[in-house]
Amino acid sequence: MEELYSKIIMKYQRLLDIISPSTEEKQRVERIRDSLVSTIESEFVNYSGSVKVKVIGSAATGNFLRGCRDIDCIMVFEKFDRSDFRNRFLNMDGFSLDGFSEHPKLVRDKVNGTYQYFSISIGATTSDRKREEHLDADMLYHPDFTLEHLTEYQHSDVLLTKQFLKNKRLYGAKIGGFAVEQIVSYYGGFSQFIEELLSGREIFIDYSGKCSGPKQPIVISYPYCGKDNLASTANGEDLKIMREYALEIKKDEDIFIEDSRRILNSEFWRKRARKYKLSEELGMPDIYLNHRENRVLRARLKPKKGEKILDAGCANGHTTTYVVPPNGAKVWGVDASEETIKLAKELATLRNRQDIHFITADLLDLDFTDNFFDKVYAKRAISNLPSRKSQINAIKEMARVTRNSGRLFVFDLFTEGYDRLNEMRYEEGLEQIVVPYHCLTLDEEFIGDIQSETPFRVIHSEDPTAIYYILTRVKLPKILRRIGKQPRSNSLLNKIASVLPNTGSLGVDKLYIFEKNDI
Repeated sequence: MEELYSKIIMKYQRLLDIISPSTEEKQRVERIRDSLVSTIESEFVNYSGSVKVKVIGSAATGNFLRGCRDIDCIMVFEKFDRSDFRNRFLNMDGFSLDGFSEHPKLVRDKVNGTYQYFSISIGATTSDRKREEHLDADMLYHPDFTLEHLTEYQHSDVLLTKQFLKNKRLYGAKIGGFAVEQIVSYYGGFSQFIEELLSGREIFIDYSGKCSGPKQPIVISYPYCGKDNLASTANGEDLKIMREYALEIKKDEDIFIEDSRRILNSEFWRKRARKYKLSEELGMPDIYLNHRENRVLRARLKPKKGEKILDAGCANGHTTTYVVPPNGAKVWGVDASEETIKLAKELATLRNRQDIHFITADLLDLDFTDNFFDKVYAKRAISNLPSRKSQINAIKEMARVTRNSGRLFVFDLFTEGYDRLNEMRYEEGLEQIVVPYHCLTLDEEFIGDIQSETPFRVIHSEDPTAIYYILTRVKLPKILRRIGKQPRSNSLLNKIASVLPNTGSLGVDKLYIFEKNDI
């Protein structure tokens, strides 16, 4: 088993690194989960008859993907009173009520709400119910089933299988987390599940040995009572989609990794758009680093009257409105996120920038004619694409829409710079800085690929943020640690560092300027 697990880890380690929750995220889920249980127990402390609260689902088993924001619970009552149950949730401390389900399928009653920004679902049942006979009691023991049937080595298989289904919009609505855990337990792992899909057989998993429901393409029964199908909404077309996708990734594993990165990136920016809206923190939480980058980019871009300029990956438009002042240049901003483009249009209106046109667009498929722009810039946009292949294809598309002798400005994060930064931090006894999970950093080899595969040639490069990174990521954290304080990106010290003359060479955040030379 350990050997098989090692092979899976080696095969999909890049993907597991980005879909697995961080240590901080795991701790946050555990903290909020325990706080929720404590709050519910306190609210029901004087309830007539005994009451037990049990967390079920991935928040109980720990088998959740990065970005987990939901917790499911079951409350077991010795004596259940619907009116009293509901009244207590109406005024429960810290709980924001969304509503009650009048006739839930599996439990006596159900409440939905929000607690510390997590979506909460709480079902009610009674202690006289038996797991071998009743669905609600069966569901109560799902975490116990998982702990009994899954080894520590299969945790990664669960995450990979969830992501596989998520990439095809089947996870959650069609096939839930506990169904996935049964899949991994039954077939042995993610790779074995892929092979089973390719075999052409229908999916039938029944640990109870009592399932007698209607014949369906995918059957994953409740494991103790066998009275229902956890995948009852999945149909033959869904199974076909799964088989076709399994065949795709069997031929090329990079497809799975790229699709997963794309989904994660889309979720990341959707959440940031909803959280930060028109704030410049949407594009980058370190606003003073953002200011420094924008000043450099504006100085190098030198926008002129009549020029056509494209901001490729504009987010909510803060960089666009600053880097290209209203001087007669014609400006377009594109981004794949509809949410951020709506915000960019709103910001343009507030700043009276009718000269800027914001459009939802894929960087790999720009809706502009050949040779349309005089200048194109991409600030921290290329690293948001999910693979080297998509990154180089985006550059090719930018080359297509840039006129001959036009210029491309790539301002982005580089792997080599992160390595050097972490070497400096290590020497100072500081922990390593991890590359943001939604980013695929560039490297010097990629710059060479641009020049060999596109008509762009480097005419200038610089490392304009080296001093800022050295001060705010190495020197200041070391000093602050001595006095028991944590660094803050919005501090006065960061603001001062952002305007200091640049010195040194680090290469975390570099600017390359290319000129298009069609032969």
